[in-house]
Amino acid sequence: MAARDIPAHRRWLHAIEADASVPYYALQVARVIADFAASSQDGRVHVSWSMLLRCTHQRNDRLSQSVVHLAGHGWLTEEPRKNGQRKHYRLTTPASGSGFA
Repeated sequence: MAARDIPAHRRWLHAIEADASVPYYALQVARVIADFAASSQDGRVHVSWSMLLRCTHQRNDRLSQSVVHLAGHGWLTEEPRKNGQRKHYRLTTPASGSGFA
């Protein structure tokens, strides 16, 4: 299977898994995010905090560290939002900052 035939969220996950600097707890969250990104129609990730807690079994503070790590290292880019709107992230790669859609 050619790389272009692999869905974007899987290419994103493979790139993270190949990065040895990503801590295991952030990798666990990335895998869940990739699963939810599979159903995204607009390239944004739609997953609730409570669902991430349920799927990863991480404590709230560890989950927060995971998302901060992924966003801080360029794997997730927060989308602009209006007051009261939930956070949405776009899957990105650190090297290019380009999105997967």
